[in-house]
Amino acid sequence: MRSTEAGSTPGMSGGIGLDAIERELTLLWKREEEPSADGSPEPVIRACSMNLVIITDDVSALDALGQLSGVVAAEHPSRIMLVALDRTGTGAAAAWISVRCMIPEPGGKQVCCEQISIVAPGAEIAKVPPLITSLLVSDVPTVLFWKAAVRSGDAVLSSLAQLSDRVFMDSSEDPDPEARLRAWIAFVRAYNGRGTFGDLTWTHITEWRALVAQAYQPPEFRGGLGTIDEVSVAYSEALGAAIAA
Repeated sequence: MRSTEAGSTPGMSGGIGLDAIERELTLLWKREEEPSADGSPEPVIRACSMNLVIITDDVSALDALGQLSGVVAAEHPSRIMLVALDRTGTGAAAAWISVRCMIPEPGGKQVCCEQISIVAPGAEIAKVPPLITSLLVSDVPTVLFWKAAVRSGDAVLSSLAQLSDRVFMDSSEDPDPEARLRAWIAFVRAYNGRGTFGDLTWTHITEWRALVAQAYQPPEFRGGLGTIDEVSVAYSEALGAAIAA
């Protein structure tokens, strides 16, 4: 996978103003379509199967999130929007534009998609929802991965959830996952919109859930499902195992 950027990376100085994002996207695609050094154009397929919006409140995490989104884009080419909410910062918001390209099959054409990284400090955070709205590609689903703290009455979370078809967080990343999960549940219960919600922690125990389901797959065991009143899970971080009791 390769990445071509406008400006510099989020971890460095530079960047462009929010009002220049659309212009830079157009210029970047023009550069991608220019002929190569030998005069022949390099075949490029511009692809977008969904909008992927990732929100964090850790500016230093943007580069790592860019790598994560690149892995996702390899399977699901997307318009990727990475946003860091610098709640204690000052100054103007800045953006960095890049094109991520990969060759899915040896000898095949390049498949390219866009990545827009944004740092929004302080009062500039209010500009994030309308900006994301203007950047969404139409007629494809929108997925929101909320990696920031879950706060009651968070205007950004509420606004972006309204734009999204799927909204995820990951409680396993929090030092107090129970508190995060409770805050998430409170938000979901108060939410009134079209999106569906999930916790990626649930996917971490996919193998365990499959084993439990297999235990009750034989018809002679299915009657026992109706007798279960409670399930407790004991786990070991050292062994990485989960045991149903």
